[in-house]
Amino acid sequence: ADAMRIASGNANQAYGSWMDRLGQYINPELSATSGMANTLSQAGQNKANIASSTGGLLGNFASRYGSESAGLQTGLADRLAGVYTGGAGQNVNLASNLAQPYANTYQQEAQGQTQGSQNLWNMIGGLAKLGVGTYSQNKSAWG
Repeated sequence: ADAMRIASGNANQAYGSWMDRLGQYINPELSATSGMANTLSQAGQNKANIASSTGGLLGNFASRYGSESAGLQTGLADRLAGVYTGGAGQNVNLASNLAQPYANTYQQEAQGQTQGSQNLWNMIGGLAKLGVGTYSQNKSAWG
């Protein structure tokens, strides 16, 4: 039993020494692996931050582009509306300016025709009176 204890103790001691000697090789590899993992993790976070910033900037650019485009279209529409409104106003003014002389001309023509008709009827009435007067004066001579 003592021999087994001594052998077992020696074996445990030899195993412990062997593990201690291996430890000097494991720690540098573990440190290197851990450092590489940290470096890769930081690189991944940096890439994610860059992608997030880029997305935010592109979103802002697209938003500003949309707003500016809408502003330009609104300005264009306002200007075109002004042009059409001004053109319509000018057409109305032109039509009014042309219509008034035509209306005056037709009114003068109507007045002239009315006066001519009145003159004709006055002449017919005058001739009728002249004829009646002449007949009345000369009735005995004609008859």
